[in-house]
Amino acid sequence: MIVNQLAIYTQNDKGNVYNILKILGDKKINIVSLNLADTEDFGILRLITEDNKAAQKALTDEGYMTTLTDLLSIMVKNEPGDLEKILKKLADAKVNIEYIYSYSKDGYTYILIKTDDLEATRKILE
Repeated sequence: MIVNQLAIYTQNDKGNVYNILKILGDKKINIVSLNLADTEDFGILRLITEDNKAAQKALTDEGYMTTLTDLLSIMVKNEPGDLEKILKKLADAKVNIEYIYSYSKDGYTYILIKTDDLEATRKILE
């Protein structure tokens, strides 16, 4: 299943993640999943929310630079080797994984994958 992700580009300063989450909390926007990647100078906070468009508007209104990106969401079994099977299929097909992270919702575990070709990735995993 294709899901939409909100990425927020921010300075790597103390309190920035809190400020972002406070803006969303004040707007009653629920966060389903988050991932933070950082360098010495800046960070990319990647979110799946229950309303990414509203979240994006709230943050851009406050001066944050944001983008919306599609990811592939794959439900996996919470047992050893299940993710390995999925990644082997992608490796065998020479799919480039740009990044990957996970979340749980309603008792299920999901892997979020960004690849260089989401549609081809989806077909490989059908």
